[in-house]
Amino acid sequence: MFYLLLSVALFATACGQQNTADTAPTAALSGQATEGNQTEEPDNETPEPTPIDETEEPDNETPEPSVEERYNVTVSYGLEADSAPEAPQEPPEGSRWYVLAATIANQDGDTIEISQDWITLIDSDGESYPLFADDPSMTPPLFGTFEPGESVLGLGRFAIPLEATPAFLEVCFDAECNDIIRSETS
Repeated sequence: MFYLLLSVALFATACGQQNTADTAPTAALSGQATEGNQTEEPDNETPEPTPIDETEEPDNETPEPSVEERYNVTVSYGLEADSAPEAPQEPPEGSRWYVLAATIANQDGDTIEISQDWITLIDSDGESYPLFADDPSMTPPLFGTFEPGESVLGLGRFAIPLEATPAFLEVCFDAECNDIIRSETS
Protein backbone atom coordinates (compact mmCIF):
# COMPACT_ATOMS: atom_id res chain seq x y z
CA MET A 1 0.00 0.00 0.00
CA PHE A 2 2.85 2.35 0.91
CA TYR A 3 4.55 1.75 -2.44
CA LEU A 4 1.32 2.52 -4.28
CA LEU A 5 0.94 5.93 -2.59
CA LEU A 6 4.59 6.74 -3.17
CA SER A 7 4.26 5.85 -6.84
CA VAL A 8 1.20 8.09 -7.30
CA ALA A 9 3.00 11.02 -5.61
CA LEU A 10 6.09 10.60 -7.80
CA PHE A 11 3.98 10.34 -10.95
CA ALA A 12 2.12 13.56 -10.12
CA THR A 13 5.38 15.41 -9.53
CA ALA A 14 6.90 14.09 -12.74
CA CYS A 15 3.91 15.28 -14.78
CA GLY A 16 4.52 18.83 -13.55
CA GLN A 17 1.20 19.27 -11.73
CA GLN A 18 1.35 21.81 -9.00
CA ASN A 19 -1.06 22.33 -6.09
CA THR A 20 -2.51 25.81 -6.74
CA ALA A 21 -4.14 25.84 -3.33
CA ASP A 22 -0.69 26.36 -1.80
CA THR A 23 0.16 29.40 -3.96
CA ALA A 24 -3.18 31.22 -4.11
CA PRO A 25 -3.23 32.44 -0.50
CA THR A 26 0.39 33.60 -0.73
CA ALA A 27 -0.31 35.59 -3.88
CA ALA A 28 -3.47 37.09 -2.39
CA LEU A 29 -1.61 38.17 0.73
CA SER A 30 1.16 39.82 -1.27
CA GLY A 31 -1.34 41.91 -3.24
CA GLN A 32 -0.73 40.07 -6.53
CA ALA A 33 -3.59 39.05 -8.71
CA THR A 34 -3.98 35.37 -9.44
CA GLU A 35 -6.25 33.73 -11.94
CA GLY A 36 -9.87 34.30 -10.78
CA ASN A 37 -8.69 36.40 -7.84
CA GLN A 38 -8.58 40.17 -8.33
CA THR A 39 -7.19 41.98 -5.31
CA GLU A 40 -6.79 45.62 -4.46
CA GLU A 41 -3.71 47.27 -3.12
CA PRO A 42 -3.56 46.89 0.67
CA ASP A 43 -4.77 49.86 2.71
CA ASN A 44 -1.93 50.88 5.01
CA GLU A 45 -3.92 53.55 6.86
CA THR A 46 -4.68 52.89 10.52
CA PRO A 47 -8.41 53.26 11.28
CA GLU A 48 -9.43 56.05 13.63
CA PRO A 49 -10.38 54.82 17.11
CA THR A 50 -14.07 54.91 17.98
CA PRO A 51 -14.68 57.42 20.78
CA ILE A 52 -16.37 56.09 23.90
CA ASP A 53 -19.36 58.06 25.13
CA GLU A 54 -18.70 58.35 28.84
CA THR A 55 -22.20 59.69 29.49
CA GLU A 56 -23.74 56.29 28.76
CA GLU A 57 -24.48 54.29 31.86
CA PRO A 58 -24.83 50.54 31.93
CA ASP A 59 -28.36 49.20 31.64
CA ASN A 60 -28.93 47.97 35.18
CA GLU A 61 -32.66 48.65 35.20
CA THR A 62 -34.97 45.93 36.38
CA PRO A 63 -37.35 44.93 33.59
CA GLU A 64 -40.91 46.11 34.04
CA PRO A 65 -43.19 43.36 35.37
CA SER A 66 -45.63 41.83 32.90
CA VAL A 67 -49.29 42.81 32.90
CA GLU A 68 -50.10 39.44 34.53
CA GLU A 69 -47.72 40.26 37.39
CA ARG A 70 -49.24 43.71 37.89
CA TYR A 71 -52.94 42.88 37.59
CA ASN A 72 -55.23 39.90 37.92
CA VAL A 73 -58.65 39.21 36.40
CA THR A 74 -60.64 36.19 37.52
CA VAL A 75 -64.19 35.43 36.44
CA SER A 76 -66.18 34.02 39.36
CA TYR A 77 -69.46 33.22 37.62
CA GLY A 78 -71.87 34.21 34.87
CA LEU A 79 -75.59 34.81 35.18
CA GLU A 80 -78.29 34.60 32.56
CA ALA A 81 -80.91 37.36 32.60
CA ASP A 82 -83.46 35.36 34.61
CA SER A 83 -81.08 34.98 37.59
CA ALA A 84 -79.27 38.35 37.30
CA PRO A 85 -80.25 41.67 38.87
CA GLU A 86 -82.95 43.38 36.84
CA ALA A 87 -81.68 45.40 33.91
CA PRO A 88 -82.69 49.05 33.50
CA GLN A 89 -83.89 48.31 29.96
CA GLU A 90 -84.53 45.48 27.54
CA PRO A 91 -81.56 44.14 25.54
CA PRO A 92 -81.35 45.03 21.85
CA GLU A 93 -83.52 42.87 19.58
CA GLY A 94 -82.04 39.40 18.98
CA SER A 95 -79.88 39.72 22.11
CA ARG A 96 -79.99 38.67 25.72
CA TRP A 97 -78.38 40.09 28.85
CA TYR A 98 -75.46 38.19 30.33
CA VAL A 99 -73.93 39.25 33.65
CA LEU A 100 -70.41 38.38 34.76
CA ALA A 101 -69.03 38.57 38.28
CA ALA A 102 -65.28 38.98 38.16
CA THR A 103 -62.46 40.01 40.45
CA ILE A 104 -60.03 42.64 39.26
CA ALA A 105 -56.93 42.98 41.43
CA ASN A 106 -54.36 45.75 41.22
CA GLN A 107 -51.12 44.12 42.37
CA ASP A 108 -49.10 47.06 41.00
CA GLY A 109 -47.72 49.89 43.09
CA ASP A 110 -49.70 52.56 41.21
CA THR A 111 -53.36 53.51 41.13
CA ILE A 112 -54.99 52.52 37.83
CA GLU A 113 -58.08 53.74 36.06
CA ILE A 114 -59.99 51.15 34.03
CA SER A 115 -62.41 52.64 31.55
CA GLN A 116 -65.72 50.95 30.82
CA ASP A 117 -64.63 50.90 27.15
CA TRP A 118 -61.68 48.65 28.04
CA ILE A 119 -63.88 45.72 29.13
CA THR A 120 -65.17 43.26 26.56
CA LEU A 121 -66.87 39.86 26.55
CA ILE A 122 -65.58 37.45 23.88
CA ASP A 123 -67.78 34.54 22.76
CA SER A 124 -66.69 31.08 21.61
CA ASP A 125 -66.72 32.29 17.97
CA GLY A 126 -64.30 35.15 18.78
CA GLU A 127 -66.94 37.89 18.51
CA SER A 128 -66.65 40.69 21.06
CA TYR A 129 -69.33 42.58 22.97
CA PRO A 130 -68.81 45.82 24.93
CA LEU A 131 -69.76 46.31 28.54
CA PHE A 132 -73.19 47.87 29.04
CA ALA A 133 -72.18 50.63 31.43
CA ASP A 134 -75.49 52.45 32.08
CA ASP A 135 -76.59 49.99 34.73
CA PRO A 136 -76.79 51.14 38.37
CA SER A 137 -77.62 47.58 39.50
CA MET A 138 -74.06 46.44 38.58
CA THR A 139 -72.33 47.45 41.81
CA PRO A 140 -69.53 47.51 42.30
CA PRO A 141 -68.79 47.85 38.58
CA LEU A 142 -65.91 46.18 36.74
CA PHE A 143 -64.46 49.59 35.83
CA GLY A 144 -63.25 52.58 37.79
CA THR A 145 -60.28 53.47 39.96
CA PHE A 146 -58.29 50.69 41.57
CA GLU A 147 -55.81 51.57 44.31
CA PRO A 148 -52.54 49.64 44.78
CA GLY A 149 -53.26 46.28 46.41
CA GLU A 150 -57.02 46.67 45.90
CA SER A 151 -59.07 43.69 44.75
CA VAL A 152 -62.72 44.21 43.77
CA LEU A 153 -65.39 41.65 42.92
CA GLY A 154 -67.44 43.57 40.39
CA LEU A 155 -70.37 42.99 38.08
CA GLY A 156 -70.71 43.70 34.38
CA ARG A 157 -73.68 43.34 32.03
CA PHE A 158 -73.26 42.51 28.34
CA ALA A 159 -75.79 42.28 25.50
CA ILE A 160 -74.92 39.14 23.53
CA PRO A 161 -76.73 37.28 20.72
CA LEU A 162 -79.24 34.66 21.80
CA GLU A 163 -77.09 31.78 20.49
CA ALA A 164 -73.70 33.15 21.73
CA THR A 165 -71.64 31.20 24.26
CA PRO A 166 -69.49 33.44 26.50
CA ALA A 167 -65.84 32.35 26.51
CA PHE A 168 -63.58 35.15 27.84
CA LEU A 169 -63.68 38.39 29.73
CA GLU A 170 -61.06 40.71 28.26
CA VAL A 171 -59.79 43.68 30.26
CA CYS A 172 -57.36 46.27 28.86
CA PHE A 173 -55.14 48.12 31.27
CA ASP A 174 -54.28 51.04 28.98
CA ALA A 175 -56.08 53.12 26.34
CA GLU A 176 -54.20 51.50 23.44
CA CYS A 177 -55.11 48.04 24.74
CA ASN A 178 -51.44 46.96 24.75
CA ASP A 179 -51.80 45.39 28.20
CA ILE A 180 -54.63 42.85 28.05
CA ILE A 181 -55.69 40.04 30.34
CA ARG A 182 -58.19 37.43 29.19
CA SER A 183 -59.94 35.32 31.76
CA GLU A 184 -62.07 32.31 30.89
CA THR A 185 -65.75 32.63 31.77
CA SER A 186 -66.27 29.00 32.65
